[in-house]
Amino acid sequence: MVLPDGRRRTVAGAARPRRRQRQARPAQSRIKVLLVTGQSHRYHNWEVSSPIVARQLEDSGRFAVTVATTPAKGTAPNQDMSSFAPRFSDYQIMKGLPPAWMHAKDELYSNLRGPARNVTILATATAPTSMPNGTGENEPIVMAIAYGQGRVFHDTLGHVGATEKEPIAPMNSVDYIVLLQRGTEWAATGAVTIPVPRDFPTADKTSIR
Repeated sequence: MVLPDGRRRTVAGAARPRRRQRQARPAQSRIKVLLVTGQSHRYHNWEVSSPIVARQLEDSGRFAVTVATTPAKGTAPNQDMSSFAPRFSDYQIMKGLPPAWMHAKDELYSNLRGPARNVTILATATAPTSMPNGTGENEPIVMAIAYGQGRVFHDTLGHVGATEKEPIAPMNSVDYIVLLQRGTEWAATGAVTIPVPRDFPTADKTSIR
């Protein structure tokens, strides 16, 4: 994992600690999240990844998740789907996180295309030239985007291949879980109250639940 201070770390495996218990929180105080899923690229398995995302959000005790699954291709009439700048260290989502940490083995996107308007890059990772389409540059992987009066949190981590089944190491990596929870809370409320757990990965060691 490489963050905007330019530090680089390679990826390594880690032991898998026991899953934490869900934090209790009154249902009425939870943030309502609509997870829209059901269609994906043939190289990604949404049937595996979507339940993981829903579970990890609800495990924080901060969210109440409703899953909306889009119809399969050809089953919906006419296929009308129309209904469907601050500094890094000061950004609420990232406060308390180390300047660099290690992430489980995952897919790394590179050569992302724009328009990159109103985007704040929160974290990057180096795409080595030894990988297909590797640029040798620090590629953006976590971003915050201003969209009108709204807030968008974008995270490219957590790849699930078409034939992969649980456990999915990238999605059970503590940094992925923490970014998902804190990024979703920020997008919904503009604030972050979810703390950084003690088992967050370090610059020298991954952490997988």
